[in-house]
Amino acid sequence: MRVVKQKTGFGITELLVSLFIFSFVMLSLSSFSNLTFANLGVENRASAAARELKNAMELLSSELRMSSAVSPYLPGDIPATVNCSSQIVATATSIKFLVVHDDSDGDSGIQPYYVGYVYDPAKQQLLRGEIAKLSSTNCTLPAGDPTSSNYARVIADRVYQWDSNKDGSDEPIFQYSSKVLTVNILTKATGSNGTKIDQGITTKIFTRSG
Repeated sequence: MRVVKQKTGFGITELLVSLFIFSFVMLSLSSFSNLTFANLGVENRASAAARELKNAMELLSSELRMSSAVSPYLPGDIPATVNCSSQIVATATSIKFLVVHDDSDGDSGIQPYYVGYVYDPAKQQLLRGEIAKLSSTNCTLPAGDPTSSNYARVIADRVYQWDSNKDGSDEPIFQYSSKVLTVNILTKATGSNGTKIDQGITTKIFTRSG
């Protein structure tokens, strides 16, 4: 009696089942990869927006702390004759004040500026502008508005008002009272898959004069 060995293999049913399982695994891996990269993208955008806004807040804080008066920055002048206050004027969406920076282009060593920060709700942008003051020996502000489109430039994008105290209404961007400026501002980033990351920032800046 001859024994015939039969070759065994995958039938059409097994092949279809294997193909289905393989396709399902690949689809799951693809979806996971897409989700991972989408989340990574929105996290990077949120991080960049928060870093940009943090830099803007650090600049504002630095300038406000230097805006006590012009007189301390005028060596040789009599403080009683040159005693210009910061002349801080704040609204819910803007703040303007006088500040003195080093004058790298001149020979006086100092340069007063009329500085303004303003929030544009239509474009969700924070802008900063400055106008050089012609004289460092009087307290007259220069003509013009540093928050106008002629001077203001974007320093932070994708920023919004937010309800920082959770009372149901958005806070003003700027609140100035008793020589303390409170800034409430929010950054938003949205991914292609609809993932959203919001980061609210509340900053308190203490000024030396108003």
